[in-house]
Amino acid sequence: MPNTLTLLDRTPDWIEALCREIDTLKFASAFDTFTPDAILAFGVKQITGASAMQAFFVKIDTPLNIDHRILEVWDGDMTTFVRGEAEMAKKAEPNTKVTAPFMWLFRRDALGGRFSR
Repeated sequence: MPNTLTLLDRTPDWIEALCREIDTLKFASAFDTFTPDAILAFGVKQITGASAMQAFFVKIDTPLNIDHRILEVWDGDMTTFVRGEAEMAKKAEPNTKVTAPFMWLFRRDALGGRFSR
């Protein structure tokens, strides 16, 4: 079955929650959308499991102020593609900001299931 992607009119709540938790490092339930053995590929680094993902973001984001902005979301039965940008600044230099584009690809192993990658 082909995985047709549709451009969404609005960002799903679960993506907004995920961005908010990564930006604030206050984790509630956004990472529950991942399977226990989900893999996050961040550049060449691979992190397995939601708790390891959270620890990874704490490690890399603690010295930064970050604001993720979602520009578009394409959604399908098995795949969700997110394009956005993250505005970042060191907490010690909050007025020196950089903006970096990002692309996230979320994949499910089963229809209606949680994300595994």
